[in-house]
Amino acid sequence: MASRLDRVRGRLVRTLSRTTRHWRARTQLPEALFPVADDWVAELRSFRWLDDDRFEVTGWAYDRGVDYTGQQPRLQLWLELQSGIKRFVPLATSPSPSPEVNQSFNGATTSRDYSGTCFIAVGSLTDLRRLRTGQVWQLRAGVAVPGHEAQGRFRKHYALGSAGYLMAGRRGGAIVIPTWSAGGLTLEVRADRPVATDLELTPEGGIRIDVESADGITEAALVAEDGRVPLQIVRADGRSFLEGPLPTLPDGAWSQYRVVARVDGAQLPVVVASAALIDAHPLLAEAGEGSGLYLNVGGPWALVTGVALIGADQPCLEVVGKSSGDLSQARFELANERDVRAGQLTCDGTDFRLVVPFLQSKWNLPALPPQIGRMTLRAFAADGTSLQVRCSTAVVELAPSSELNYWFRLYYAVGAGRTLAPRLEIPLRDDEIGTHNQARIQADYLGGVWPIIDQMYFESFYGRQCGCSPLALRNELAERHPKVPRVWAVRDLSVAVPEGDRAVVDATTDWWRARAESRWLVVNDWLRARFAPRDGQTVMQTWHGTMYKKVGLDRGEQLDAEEREFMLGERKKWDLLLSQNPHSTRVFRESYLSNPPIYEEGYPRNDLLVNGDPAPIREVLGIRPSQRVILYAPTWRDDRTELVDFLDVNRLAADLGPDYVVLLRAHSRVIRVGSAAKVADGVIDVSTYPNTTDLLLISDVMITDYSSIMFDYAVTGRPMIFFTPDMDEYRDQLRGVYLDLEKVGPGPVVSTQDEVLDALRRIDEVAAAFAARYAQWQADYTPWDDGGSSRRVLDRYLVDAPPADPAILD
Repeated sequence: MASRLDRVRGRLVRTLSRTTRHWRARTQLPEALFPVADDWVAELRSFRWLDDDRFEVTGWAYDRGVDYTGQQPRLQLWLELQSGIKRFVPLATSPSPSPEVNQSFNGATTSRDYSGTCFIAVGSLTDLRRLRTGQVWQLRAGVAVPGHEAQGRFRKHYALGSAGYLMAGRRGGAIVIPTWSAGGLTLEVRADRPVATDLELTPEGGIRIDVESADGITEAALVAEDGRVPLQIVRADGRSFLEGPLPTLPDGAWSQYRVVARVDGAQLPVVVASAALIDAHPLLAEAGEGSGLYLNVGGPWALVTGVALIGADQPCLEVVGKSSGDLSQARFELANERDVRAGQLTCDGTDFRLVVPFLQSKWNLPALPPQIGRMTLRAFAADGTSLQVRCSTAVVELAPSSELNYWFRLYYAVGAGRTLAPRLEIPLRDDEIGTHNQARIQADYLGGVWPIIDQMYFESFYGRQCGCSPLALRNELAERHPKVPRVWAVRDLSVAVPEGDRAVVDATTDWWRARAESRWLVVNDWLRARFAPRDGQTVMQTWHGTMYKKVGLDRGEQLDAEEREFMLGERKKWDLLLSQNPHSTRVFRESYLSNPPIYEEGYPRNDLLVNGDPAPIREVLGIRPSQRVILYAPTWRDDRTELVDFLDVNRLAADLGPDYVVLLRAHSRVIRVGSAAKVADGVIDVSTYPNTTDLLLISDVMITDYSSIMFDYAVTGRPMIFFTPDMDEYRDQLRGVYLDLEKVGPGPVVSTQDEVLDALRRIDEVAAAFAARYAQWQADYTPWDDGGSSRRVLDRYLVDAPPADPAILD
């Protein structure tokens, strides 16, 4: 007796065989029902209507457990009726390979290549035939290679593009509404929905909507969160019209109204099923949730109708659109959590053009792009009031396409409320994107394709900045041995690299090559799994601070077996270690079971604290010569990713008055995941300033908690305050510590904001009270920080790891 699966498979085959010769000529039919895969991955990237009948979808679909590398799978999409007798209507499906599918966030975490599973498919409402209200068609996909077939629904979609902003289609009297639900993407057939076929503004400033409905409309209205405006129902020449005044809003206000109608006792949305209707009234009409007709009322506001990346060396985002009301005095900006780029606006009647330069100078550095991540286009009136900015259907349909230039790759995207929200990513070429391409490049790296050369590679905090001791050693090398090529690994090109040095962006081929061919590697944090030491290379681990909080194996039960193994594996990659003091040397030996040579020579980064001039730095930051500088520099926490904000720096600055300035320095681990602090007058957020040592040099007093910066600041001899409201939790639960600050610390340990303020107001008295402790602290932890550490360390390094060509040091 045939199984249920055999019966379903037979129905699919019989259904497909009944399709017309025209359809069969334009697509390849699957011969059988694909089995459902346990590791099924399917994502719809876009959905758009090509005309009144045909729609196009793109995306990918695959079984994660199957290796498709080097193959072109057979792909097929179809619509499957979810009720009654099963019906299957295939879509014309073609492969459309893309490396984006291999990004790890899509589940492809191996070196397998899934690019052949990407598709472009076209469906037709005509092919559905016999549409009846209540029918629900589910979009499904199948993929097959010799020996394996799989199928499933679409569980994911790219919500920042057309796959997330769906519009209905129409055939005859039936409306087909695409919808996302737990069942994936479905097309629901409704013949009972009133449909807007045209609309116009009346001479009196009202609205007139031409509506078709199979059943009579008994009531209609415009509905918003803040009110409801009834509409009259006018019938003429066999047609129905909804008429009424548009709501009157206060000057500058904007709101969006849904058009609803009561049909057969139920309130239903008036549906829009024609892009032409929206295009004819772009500032007024919009297709919203469930393809309902929404009307934009009030203003002024801006509709973005086109966007493009222009300029190669000086990239800009060009935005064109239409305005409702006068935008000539408006201020536009493209912004993320930490970066803002102002736009240059020109208006011509209701048309506007905006050009937003991506490169901008900060801290007196060369012009650089924002850090990678999502940005949003915002607009403000002259009085600072936020203005509405929304994207047209044409802009929605740009997503998720991307454009590449030297500085970054820009992905078009539309965020909540149809805001323009492009995403900047590192500038990977197509042949560098995704785990498959990365594995191929890594194979070249491991295979020794690139020979070792006399070049010095620097990396600071995983490429988040060019600073710390690697920068100090770089400066010493550039001054004394300028012939040696210098290269910096950076997370993205928002990181400022010293003049004369070359930046290589993480994961690019140039980055892999620089790691492979550099004879000397100077880093201040872990190199992690992607680094494999080569004969002829010498890695100097400068580390990034004397240890107050416990590190390595000293963390004990906080580490699981996998973390311990990874930590010890990382330690084996270090040929030399740099230590600031005897305490650090002892901790390195014990906590990492480390036996390589240790240079106990003080920290190169602290040479600046002995030899540097604070005046130019204060000038860059806009600090008056007479102002006293208070630096607040907390460390990060293992249990949170955002800025540690126990201290209200705005309140502190207000309490201290105009003769003081407060510098806020977030830890490097949080500046790329947390929002910038909202700072008031008297406070400067210096979290993205490239070199922390500069900030120590100009500060009169430092407030910290458990940061290793407490040891570096002792070189200045200036007062410190330890603000530690979570001391018990941090010491006993989160991390564990080596020292008891309350017993040996060089400054007061306080737990409230009032205590911080009191200590600052009595700072001379406080400093005198802790003078003996401070002197002992310096003797214990900064005995070698005498301004000559960089020279001593570089000399030892080049002796222990000499160049292949000694002349390069001349």
